[in-house]
Amino acid sequence: MNYIKLKSIDSTNAYVKREYKHLGHYSVVYALKQNKGKGRNTHIWDSEPNKNLLCSILLKDKILISNGPMLSIYTAVAVIKTLEKLKLKNISIKWPNDIYIKDKKICGILLESKSINNRIEAVIIGIGLNLNQTKFNKEYHATSYKLETHKDIKIEKVLSLLIKELEKILSNKFNYTSFINKHNFLKNKKVSVTIKNKKVMAIALDIDKTGALKVKYQNKIYLIDSNEVNLIIQ
Repeated sequence: MNYIKLKSIDSTNAYVKREYKHLGHYSVVYALKQNKGKGRNTHIWDSEPNKNLLCSILLKDKILISNGPMLSIYTAVAVIKTLEKLKLKNISIKWPNDIYIKDKKICGILLESKSINNRIEAVIIGIGLNLNQTKFNKEYHATSYKLETHKDIKIEKVLSLLIKELEKILSNKFNYTSFINKHNFLKNKKVSVTIKNKKVMAIALDIDKTGALKVKYQNKIYLIDSNEVNLIIQ
């Protein structure tokens, strides 16, 4: 395990994407400040300097990176288990890549890949976990460790716990479907999804063993991947 600490960077994912050829499998890059942090799609990940965990983990093992969407689920499990060790409660995954405390986001997960000739050479797991920040843009509906506990916590402590959990999960290769569905934020909620090239309202059910979301529409069950979800309806 190789740790790289950066004082300031555009984003840890962008750094790893640029340098991945020179970095080893399981390299961990974390930064105190990100100037261009991003979330899924075109969303911005806003974080005060020196307050939160901003990290990226590089995976090069061909068997691991072949797991595709499940890597996001495995990472979510690692984050949830880490937060449980920190005595936080009411934790859930808002599929496919957000971790919530009650109805507020505390963590975002962003997976990106590097390919050569249409073959994936590496996967980068980006994690933004709110720790000591207490003020957020209201539109983000965010929370943090400090807002939940009224305590500060060391970033490196949380990073160490998280990486240990992630290593354990990726090496054991257990089926975490039942665990993740116990923490499924979307269960029985209405979601706007694309089915047969048409946007429709469906009822979210469970997350299946491939990492897809099961939904019910017109009394039929469909498997939805992360690119087919348009809008979450609370």
